[in-house]
Amino acid sequence: MPSLCEKRFRSRKEEDVHDIVRRIRRGDSTRAILQQLRDGDLLLQMSLVPQSWCRYSFPLTRDMPLFLNARDNPYLNSLIYKETMEHPCVRATNENNKTPTYSNRLIQYHLPYHAAKVVDPRLSSGNMIHWTSVSVTGALFSELLQMYFLYEYPIFPFLHMDSFLEDLVTSRRQFCSSLLVNAVLAAGCQGYAKIANRTEFWNPRTLQYQFSAEARRLWDMEVDSPSLTTIQAGLIMSLTCNVNGVDKAGWSYLVRATAMANRLQIFEDLLDTTRRRIRDARALTSWSLFLWQSVGHGDQNLIRTSMHYFNLINWLMEPFTVPETTYTGGEATGASSFQAVEETVPEALVINAKISLETVFRLYYMRHGFEIFDPLMLQFHSFVGFMALKELSDGREKPPGLVKALQSTLALATLGLRDQGKNSYLGDTIFRILRDMAASKHALPANEIIAMSKEDEDTKAEIAEHINSQFPINVATLMADSHLRYVTDGCREIQGRNSTCGYNN
Repeated sequence: MPSLCEKRFRSRKEEDVHDIVRRIRRGDSTRAILQQLRDGDLLLQMSLVPQSWCRYSFPLTRDMPLFLNARDNPYLNSLIYKETMEHPCVRATNENNKTPTYSNRLIQYHLPYHAAKVVDPRLSSGNMIHWTSVSVTGALFSELLQMYFLYEYPIFPFLHMDSFLEDLVTSRRQFCSSLLVNAVLAAGCQGYAKIANRTEFWNPRTLQYQFSAEARRLWDMEVDSPSLTTIQAGLIMSLTCNVNGVDKAGWSYLVRATAMANRLQIFEDLLDTTRRRIRDARALTSWSLFLWQSVGHGDQNLIRTSMHYFNLINWLMEPFTVPETTYTGGEATGASSFQAVEETVPEALVINAKISLETVFRLYYMRHGFEIFDPLMLQFHSFVGFMALKELSDGREKPPGLVKALQSTLALATLGLRDQGKNSYLGDTIFRILRDMAASKHALPANEIIAMSKEDEDTKAEIAEHINSQFPINVATLMADSHLRYVTDGCREIQGRNSTCGYNN
């Protein structure tokens, strides 16, 4: 019979056995060696990093819908799909329980974004609170900066981070100002989960209101003396207004900021003698403004010319090609339940684009979830949600598997809007519109609607007073409806249908 020591040796990892042998050769006490053999190295265990990998589960169904498995879906063969769907811990279980390891090259595919943190010592430097008259501690000041640069800045980099932080900590005013700091801190409040009622931008007791009020006061003082920091502050304030559902006010900031940018000629090339810091800061702001608000080329002749040659190629190739068969929504419930129809090229492109969009949408959710503040995701939640709602309520008979898949998509987008609604008032408003429209059309199971409605509706009764948004909510169905509806229209429609939305006009 093997002794107790033999059993423990056999059950330990190979590297642990080598470590014990080294301690024996080193002459460590027998008691210490036996204790390690019995209990393991507790200090080493305590130093292990907690598992930060997570995978979120879809509502109503656990798996990806089968209609996403189209042959033209480029994401099915992508690295992000493989690393998301094939968890390394699952692979390790199938490989003799080997401990999963992450290479630095693939770490971004395994960890959720909310596990990240901006590492910059300047964010926690002391003596920065003099930039604002709002009463905050140095620790809270640093946390709000962290939230801004973690969640909003990567999507809308209106300022040059290095130049801003350098002047922030050294109290210089070329790339930093009290107006810009207050605008940044107000935006940082959106994603700071520790602030209660942070979406109530109209409430004087909330930090966002206080920072925004101070920024507005300084804006009124500086708007007639344009500078780069004033432009940057105006762009940030515009975005903050937009995500709070008051884009009429946000538009005014954007128009004034753009006028200042033209006046300062930040869209023009600078002389080579201009300092590098100035060139970089101006270039980043100008490109960010352009990419945020730019539209397609205004010359319609270019579009007509492009379409002419596009159609010409199709006509030339038609006799020599076989029309492609595209799957347009049949969810497999048996060996093959897809509805195959021949589509024209534009329709096929739209279908493939929707399939790709939903694939990325679901991959994003599986890796990161929807709870963190992401102003860019608002439009995707809305687009995917209303697209699924239209398909569910179009009156056409569908296989049960497809219905369940579309309900899962609708529920996922609705829950995403609910999570974003904890960070922005616009997200909360669109969530209520989509949820109530889904309920009125019986597009979701009743228990799903009830689960989404466990909230204090009275706390949102002031929404009609504060929402003034032209954010479109039916872009996915615009071609069929020929009428663009906005958030304010959706609130009126829901209020006329029932009172669950809690709005008063």
